[in-house]
Amino acid sequence: MQAIAGLYGNTKIEAVYTGSIVDTNKQTLLGDKNYVLKFKKNELPEAKYFWSVTMYNLPKRFLVPNKINRYSIGNKTKGLKYEANGDLIIYMQKDSPGKDKESNWLPTPQKGPFMFVMRIYGPQPDVINNVWKMPLPEMVK
Repeated sequence: MQAIAGLYGNTKIEAVYTGSIVDTNKQTLLGDKNYVLKFKKNELPEAKYFWSVTMYNLPKRFLVPNKINRYSIGNKTKGLKYEANGDLIIYMQKDSPGKDKESNWLPTPQKGPFMFVMRIYGPQPDVINNVWKMPLPEMVK
């Protein structure tokens, strides 16, 4: 059973994992749609070490091959851009959101369902105690 769930997993003091297969409307995330994952400045997870968002296709749960070779994005991603007010927008879509936004682009599969996992290493008390809540992606045109 441990091999299925994860052998010698981290405790929640070391790392917290969360993610989603649905958007803000509770619809399955699909590669032919465009999404934004928005974190208001005060909604970013507090992490002693780092946090990241990793993209997986479904049902196989493999990393998503893409032309920029980006499989995850997080607070340590080189060139990540925050809005002037401190908010962070991650673009989840198959095609580039535009050169000016590519630093915040996490490519999705070309089609079919996908999921993402957010990992928070060295989570701070609000994350550990379930006060912090991860936002869901919002479908955009």
